[in-house]
Amino acid sequence: MKKKLNFLCITMLTLIVIEFARLCWEMKGFVKFFQHNMESIFADGSIDWVLFWVTIIAAALTLLILYLTLIRGLISFVKFMLNVNRDKIFVKDNVSLLRKTGKGIFLYNVFTLISILTGYFISVQFNQPQSLQAYRSVIYPIILAFFCWVIAEVFAIGIKLKEEQDLTI
Repeated sequence: MKKKLNFLCITMLTLIVIEFARLCWEMKGFVKFFQHNMESIFADGSIDWVLFWVTIIAAALTLLILYLTLIRGLISFVKFMLNVNRDKIFVKDNVSLLRKTGKGIFLYNVFTLISILTGYFISVQFNQPQSLQAYRSVIYPIILAFFCWVIAEVFAIGIKLKEEQDLTI
């Protein structure tokens, strides 16, 4: 059972790392878009500077929160994996770690949607609107977050059953 649980943990950890790499790749694309259009944006002088800086600050804060929530979920999941490898499987700490992992991944998705909308508003402000097709990439991590919550509840039920069995004579 421990081997199968470790395989599941490594699979989920891999998905989280892939999502982190995808986010870094999208950020690279956003920076290239901004650098490419920067000369034409500032050359014509038709930019609203207050809106520009508010949008840039909002995008930076959203990205910071994105990274922090994903890292929080990743750290919680690594702690869960370490508990499993130490034969601490049905303990209350694992339930809270899995819930934190699910919460981190879910918040990551919320802020990813905010980031997509912010990127869209920036592209509109630069008179080069992009499509909002990137929202599709948010569905899979949401499924992963719900999966973490389901597993957390399974562990909570397992702990409750274990406690009841320990009390049975």
